[in-house]
Amino acid sequence: MQDQAIHGTTIRPVAIGQALSLFWASLGLGFVKLPLDWAYLTSQAPPVFNAMIVMFTLAITVFFIWKIGRGKNWARIIFLVLFVLGTVPFIFIVRSAFARSVVSGLISVLQMGLQAVGLFLIFASPGKQWLQARRT
Repeated sequence: MQDQAIHGTTIRPVAIGQALSLFWASLGLGFVKLPLDWAYLTSQAPPVFNAMIVMFTLAITVFFIWKIGRGKNWARIIFLVLFVLGTVPFIFIVRSAFARSVVSGLISVLQMGLQAVGLFLIFASPGKQWLQARRT
């Protein structure tokens, strides 16, 4: 779908909406996976610490998804940087997730895949042009 001008603004491309849906789905899968991993997580660190990490991660992720949806170009760049930084640890984390539970490992891989496709959509046309045109 091509961008259309309406009263000096542009309509958000379908690709952006699809990317946002993928990001939200990935986040939602985290809530499915959390109970599967909770016993392991609390064996590694106190429950309060784990709860704080989960809340912090949730808040940061929601913030960046929301900002990308609002057309903030800087948010997609930071989201990409965080994704790339998380890729190396992911290799080790997903191996241990599969060792504990196949379902947990599959959810982890699905989350990574959803985020990767979402990032592709916001860095490819027309998402890229829409976000770059709205730089702020």
